[in-house]
Amino acid sequence: MATLNIKAVMAAIESMLKGHGFEKPQTNVFTKVLSDGIISWVGLNKATRSGNLEINLVVGLRFKDVEKIVHDLLNEKDDGITPPTVAGNVGYVGDYEKYYAIIFSSDDDILQGVKELDIALKKWGVTFFDENKNLVALSNLLSTARYLMPEQVAYRLPVVLNLIGRNKEASDFIESKIKAESVRVDPAAERYRKFGNSFLAKYGA
Repeated sequence: MATLNIKAVMAAIESMLKGHGFEKPQTNVFTKVLSDGIISWVGLNKATRSGNLEINLVVGLRFKDVEKIVHDLLNEKDDGITPPTVAGNVGYVGDYEKYYAIIFSSDDDILQGVKELDIALKKWGVTFFDENKNLVALSNLLSTARYLMPEQVAYRLPVVLNLIGRNKEASDFIESKIKAESVRVDPAAERYRKFGNSFLAKYGA
């Protein structure tokens, strides 16, 4: 009967990522300085089913200035690592445009499975990092990428627009979203109103 050592799988993936210069500041999170104030970000999502291990890489970028503004407006602590400003499954962010994951069923799969993750990271992830490492590209990505979570966009897009001088668009975006969700009283809506009102008071056009 085939056996799988999950710790060995994770250790092999970690070794691969560290070979690309990534560090591990948190469990299953790896970061690498891309340029001043920007880090490339890789998260390991894992799931076990019937003794098999599924690994998918989440690749992203974290812009220090963007996250500082978001957290300051919310009066929340920023740990400097999570969340990424933008992120998605490594298959979605590249021209593969589909969910991509590797299944490990036994120890015999480790070498080839990690090699395939390495190829995916270099082919799609690194390209994603390089193409989106400036604020203008980030604003376009936040406006168009279908794989991004709506909450991720709602907080980050207006901040990025403001940083590149498109202040009226940023204010209009926030005002429209607050109005559209005015009847909601759940914690998520209240949190966004706090963010939006703080943004408009400080940066509003």
